[in-house]
Amino acid sequence: MAGTYRYSFPFDSSQARGAAGGSLFLTLLMLFVMWRIFTKAGEKGWKCLIPIYNVYILWRIGWNTEKFWTVFAGSLIVFVLAGILSAFGETGRMLIALLVIGWSAYTIYCTFKMAIIMAHRFGKSSAFGVLGLVIFSVIGFPILAFGSADYDQARDEG
Repeated sequence: MAGTYRYSFPFDSSQARGAAGGSLFLTLLMLFVMWRIFTKAGEKGWKCLIPIYNVYILWRIGWNTEKFWTVFAGSLIVFVLAGILSAFGETGRMLIALLVIGWSAYTIYCTFKMAIIMAHRFGKSSAFGVLGLVIFSVIGFPILAFGSADYDQARDEG
């Protein structure tokens, strides 16, 4: 039949099942890890199961909730402003780029700061916060969850 296009995927169904299975395993592992971290920090473990609220609790464990609300609300404001500024043509696109770059830099700073303080509260170093909780989080968070680290909110500085 003329005009028929057949698309072939670059992977077969067994690879897709493997990727889905690996993703499911990693998701369940990280939920279990977060449950353990929450309970070590004196929070109820089930709080890790609720989207957005679990990030709020993680920020409460790691730093403070005021910064969470600043990052969360600020991201929504940046999103809305980007939509409004898109109506202003080239100038609007330039302002969107500056706004997104600036806000992303602030969000990255807050994420690193939160990870460093969280590492200190679990008796770990600043390097562990950056490398273990931000860059290699799939390794660092299980170390906090299953290791001998105990949580002490008074330990803000390393």
